[in-house]
Amino acid sequence: MKNAQVKELQAMVNRIGGISFVGLTSTNQNSETSKRVLNVGVEHKRVLTKDLDRLEKIYSSLFPVLSEKFGEVTAQKAFDEVKKSILTSLDGTNKHSQGQCEAYLHICKGLKLHIESGKIYLTGYNVRKTVLVKGVYKKVKSRPLTLAKNEIDKYLKRNKYRMFILDCNLEKVTIMGKTLLIAE
Repeated sequence: MKNAQVKELQAMVNRIGGISFVGLTSTNQNSETSKRVLNVGVEHKRVLTKDLDRLEKIYSSLFPVLSEKFGEVTAQKAFDEVKKSILTSLDGTNKHSQGQCEAYLHICKGLKLHIESGKIYLTGYNVRKTVLVKGVYKKVKSRPLTLAKNEIDKYLKRNKYRMFILDCNLEKVTIMGKTLLIAE
């Protein structure tokens, strides 16, 4: 990504007053090309607080389903681990989250610079994804506990936070009706 494009993108993102939506087209490492809509400007702590509340609300309906599919012990452990993960993120004791926060310099809402590599990232919550070209993915072999936690996460927003490196996997970005072509 060229310096002029970085400055133009920063100006586009700075026009965002609060929460806004950003459209982008990207290709991932599995050759999947997709169009996405990201919600930029949402406070992660607010999402986690809502997810904690949502977790308590879905427990009574989802626990029996997961118990039947994975067993009661695994279902309960999955709920407990998801709750613990949210709580450690909220109270600031999640070491991975702390490391991630310290690794970046925030330029403006939705844009951050990785201090060590110098790469610029566009970040936000994935609202919609439309696959344009299907990618090639290997078969996933997960433990029952992981599968149960994945089922729970389908009802939560905490894992929908996405980061895109601007100099290698984005083709175009649209913010407030203005499109910046990145791929040449």
